[in-house]
Amino acid sequence: MYKLLEYGLIEEAGKLDLPGKPMGYKTTNEFLKMFGYSSLNELPELPKYKLDSNRQIVIDELVEQNVN
Repeated sequence: MYKLLEYGLIEEAGKLDLPGKPMGYKTTNEFLKMFGYSSLNELPELPKYKLDSNRQIVIDELVEQNVN
């Protein structure tokens, strides 16, 4: 987080209304420029995931690839 802040890729977006009042962050225009995007809408979708019986994250796309 500190390096992202240092490089100006994220900035503070205010305190969240959660226990402990953690700080929220948002990306900056510098972030978009660095990665070649003009808006957040151009970012790729995150992979679909779920928690298994051990509460570990399982990415559905990886499971599908291993089955085929």
